[in-house]
Amino acid sequence: MYVIENPRVPSVHSIQENLKAGTEIEVNGNVHNQNEEFAIELLSGANIVLHINFRFEENHEMGFEFKTEWCKRHDIVNDAVQNAYDTVPNAPQLAQIEGTQHY
Repeated sequence: MYVIENPRVPSVHSIQENLKAGTEIEVNGNVHNQNEEFAIELLSGANIVLHINFRFEENHEMGFEFKTEWCKRHDIVNDAVQNAYDTVPNAPQLAQIEGTQHY
């Protein structure tokens, strides 16, 4: 598992080994000032293979509502996505999520 605590913003951190199903990356820190969101991107060369945008609002409920924003899965993350869903009780099947496209 990679642990990155309180990274400077913006920052870039290299991961030397190949990622595979079961690899965990943990990022800890605080959102600066009044910012309500931040993003994490995993890159492979010039390609963005995973983009996660966290949005925080007071009294905002979070859930698995990807809808059309979750539109393409790359082969490199297919197993990781499936493993994540397998650990969530009562999660819908990936094919049942509205707007999910499989390539």
